Amino acid sequence: GSIQMSQPRIFPSSGFDILDLSEKFEEETLPGYLKERYYPVQIGETFKSQYQVITKLGFGSSSTVWLCRDLQ
Repeated sequence: GSIQMSQPRIFPSSGFDILDLSEKFEEETLPGYLKERYYPVQIGETFKSQYQVITKLGFGSSSTVWLCRDLQ
């Protein structure tokens, strides 16, 4: 059989607040944030002697996503 490709989604460009890119936004300051639910990752920290934390990419209701450099 053939593989059917999905069409690209069209995302809205209005109806939401635009964040000021010159201001740093920290999710940890939101009212529902509970630091006890998350591992306290530090920039530069290395995991399993292989992955070094470079920066935070994003935050959600149950996790934080980090960009890491593979040292191997």
